[in-house]
Amino acid sequence: MERKSMAFLNLIKKRKSMASSSSAILPPTPSSPSSLFAAIDMGTNSFKLLIVRAHPTGYFLPLLCRKDFVLGRRHYHQTPTSPFAISAFSELRALKALNTFQTLSRAHNIPTTHTRCVATSAVRETANKSEFLENVREKTGLEVEVLSGEEKARLVYLGTLQFFPVFVKLVLCVDIGGGGASQERGASQRRRWRAVGEDGGGPASSPS
Repeated sequence: MERKSMAFLNLIKKRKSMASSSSAILPPTPSSPSSLFAAIDMGTNSFKLLIVRAHPTGYFLPLLCRKDFVLGRRHYHQTPTSPFAISAFSELRALKALNTFQTLSRAHNIPTTHTRCVATSAVRETANKSEFLENVREKTGLEVEVLSGEEKARLVYLGTLQFFPVFVKLVLCVDIGGGGASQERGASQRRRWRAVGEDGGGPASSPS
């Protein structure tokens, strides 16, 4: 098991060295577009695009990585539900980044059903969330899934195992983002404990 994991890690490292943070496009294999997937992470300070190819082992091999700095700090906007809102300037930068990501995905012939676009606390906790998401839908064609803190933590843990396949050992995963931080501990692909702190608030811990 350990020998197989090390062999796949070496394969991952080779593929990661091919991935670029620039806008350069790595051409996919024309005969297997259905094996390609795109993930878009709309974070607090930056948006990230990851294009991967599904490997027969069940892992994902990175083909392209790109990160655009977008939102940054939100302007003060007091409402009963949130003290923040996404500014018009940040929205313009967000739309520009998402349209660029769409162009890269189309260049790789990635089906829309193989694209997942998610947002975290930067969108989830803003007063103008609905308006922002509607503008994204109209101007980019992307349907954004707003993740809860719990779901984000779960995906971070599972994503970590994609690149560090230590399934039989206890793993501590720490994710530090612009809108909060989380810790995940688990083994055999099952989380046993989590602690999440959002926007500087105290951590909320729970077993999983």
